[in-house]
Amino acid sequence: MSYDFGIWKRAATTKTAMVLDAWHAITQEHGHPAMGDFDAEAVLAEIAALFSDEATDPDNALIASSGRDGETTWIVIHAPHSAVEHYTGVLMEVALSHGLMLWDPQRGAVWGNRRPPK
Repeated sequence: MSYDFGIWKRAATTKTAMVLDAWHAITQEHGHPAMGDFDAEAVLAEIAALFSDEATDPDNALIASSGRDGETTWIVIHAPHSAVEHYTGVLMEVALSHGLMLWDPQRGAVWGNRRPPK
């Protein structure tokens, strides 16, 4: 089993992030009204560049993919449990630098959960 992360943009029109509802929608490959749109391919490219050495190591490689449903976009990342600490900080920095949220469902932790400016 992998250690999973979710990355998405909080919708500008939502008062609360509804993290659990949004994550459940993502796992069903659907968007959610609390989610917004962003350039997932640019974020995935940045993540791939930061972890290029790990990509050739099957024991430590990340598996990342993006999804889209209407006006919502997300990224799901599967990491090996043995490298979670290594990945978490960098994924958090990438997500925050793009104004996105990083969700760790195993810990119930979320970073970047700020209401967008009006």
